[in-house]
Amino acid sequence: MINPVRSARLTTKGKRGIAFGKMEIVAKLPRGDWLWPAIWMMPTHSVYGTWPASGEIDIVESRGNNYDFPQGGRDHFGSALHWGPYSGVNAYWRTMGQTTLKRSDFSKEFYTFGLEWTEDYIVTYVNSRIHQVMYIPFTKGGFWQRGEFIKYNATEESNPWRPVEEGGKTHHIKAAPFDQEFYLLLNVAVGGTNGYFKDSTLKPWVDGSGREMRDFWNAVNQWHPTWGSADERGMTVKSVKMWQEGKC
Repeated sequence: MINPVRSARLTTKGKRGIAFGKMEIVAKLPRGDWLWPAIWMMPTHSVYGTWPASGEIDIVESRGNNYDFPQGGRDHFGSALHWGPYSGVNAYWRTMGQTTLKRSDFSKEFYTFGLEWTEDYIVTYVNSRIHQVMYIPFTKGGFWQRGEFIKYNATEESNPWRPVEEGGKTHHIKAAPFDQEFYLLLNVAVGGTNGYFKDSTLKPWVDGSGREMRDFWNAVNQWHPTWGSADERGMTVKSVKMWQEGKC
């Protein structure tokens, strides 16, 4: 079946990235059931290996559903770091944060979604630094010790973030893999089968059924009326600002 909905993505890949610095995106998130907006970053070069060994930075992940949606609707968003020696042990759950608005949602007006990234920590925030969503300090033992991966594979050889003096690739043991250049992505997805929208009686498709797109489209009269007008069903971006640490 042809995809029932076309979504979109903007990226700075190959044009602009930062390694330590600051970023602010002024945007209004979409309104509508099963819309999945994201503001995130991926490594320009997979220095430490394939995902998630080289990291992923999620500044914003939200859902366009109403505020009463059990997993959080458009009044809510989360931030997270994804990292691990291989995909089976992605330890994002150790490095995440979330926030929820009261009496409003992120589709009604523009908000500033920010990232502050140094050799010592990563912070995400909304509107100002005092409204912090996620704060992840980089600790002495690095992400290998933070993840306690030695419990899963009792050998340092599987540590992709070893320092240069131990035959590795990093000079920033505390920060790796978040010591390399990352580029920005802005996108709105629709639905999905990776569990971001958990199976329930509210959801018109079942992950892994083999007929997800068909079931989603058959329920068009349920979800389409919840979508806003042309500019409300998408992510409206007013500005994107990126500052590289140590550069004017």
